[in-house]
Amino acid sequence: RKFVSGWTKSSFSGDGGCVDVNWHKSSFCETTCLELTESSNEILLRNSQHTDRGTLAFSANAMSSWIAGVKSSEFDYLT
Repeated sequence: RKFVSGWTKSSFSGDGGCVDVNWHKSSFCETTCLELTESSNEILLRNSQHTDRGTLAFSANAMSSWIAGVKSSEFDYLT
């Protein structure tokens, strides 16, 4: 399992002063996926097919707790 990286640049960046963000999505993804990146103390999520529709922000602690739940099969009923 690995992450596939993609780079994006804000349309508001103008001639410079912009920081590129490295978005990642699972190598298991075939079409529409969740992409994520780290920003300061937050983890940001977005839809890979609709990147212009905003992001969701979670604390690193909240994301770690959710990942632990996924790994322990707490959310298997959703698939």
